[in-house]
Amino acid sequence: MMLGLTIGIVMGSVAIESPPYDVAFISRRDGNWEIYTMRGDGGEQANRSQHPEGDHAPRWTDDGRSIVFRSQRSGDGYAPHRMLADGTSIEPTDGSKVYGISFLPDGVRAVRSIDDETGLDVYIEDTRSGERTRLTRDAGENWGPTASPDGSLVLFSSNRDGNTELYLLELDGNGVATRTRRLTETPSLRERYASFSPDGTTVLYSAGPDDAEDGAPDLYTIDVRTGTVTRLTDTPGAEGECSYSPDGAWILFQGRTEEGDADVFAMLADGTGRRNLTSTPGYDGEPVWCPVRREP
Repeated sequence: MMLGLTIGIVMGSVAIESPPYDVAFISRRDGNWEIYTMRGDGGEQANRSQHPEGDHAPRWTDDGRSIVFRSQRSGDGYAPHRMLADGTSIEPTDGSKVYGISFLPDGVRAVRSIDDETGLDVYIEDTRSGERTRLTRDAGENWGPTASPDGSLVLFSSNRDGNTELYLLELDGNGVATRTRRLTETPSLRERYASFSPDGTTVLYSAGPDDAEDGAPDLYTIDVRTGTVTRLTDTPGAEGECSYSPDGAWILFQGRTEEGDADVFAMLADGTGRRNLTSTPGYDGEPVWCPVRREP
């Protein structure tokens, strides 16, 4: 594990460092939806968007200096806006680079879901020319594609077999789909919020019954090569909106407290060291890591 910056918790006699990455998230603690940031240990929480209209879906830019988000402040629905990480210089922007799209390592080709004449399908697109190639042709809806770090796989969700499962598309060097394989086999569960680990060997996801009365979603990982599933959490509260930290050592997610409050949590990648980062009344969610390590 890469060392963090501040001491977070102590397990037995072993000190567990806190994640060395800032976090952006949404909160309704002030009465309306705002974009907040905080340190990886939950410190320095601050309202960055500060507007009476709703703000959602924060995404960091690759350099960690700015945050792109959706806002109602322009009066034309949830339009993309951009601000510096300290909340200044807010202005409308083009959200096509961050919403509903996942880039391959070349930074030019990307995968995305498009609702075409046959339903929701996964496409690969050259973002310079706009040329698109359809990758999925099966019955059912196919959505949420994410490219693996090396660009050889595309992870996506599909209900083609009657329930929502995770699938992998294998791509050749030219971005042509050579094979599709089903990654999960859990008819009683619905998988969501799936993403790759930074090394591409593992997929993190949330899974739970369709009916909330049958149980709440928990967090799982699955080995891409072997299909081995590991359950990371087993709590009465729903857990989702999960992702690995850029160094792969931590997992950030939204969870529910025993009182039912929605908060932002972090834990080590093996499911230990769980801690509540927000612990405030009101809804906190949609957490995302800053891709750049915080300087000491």
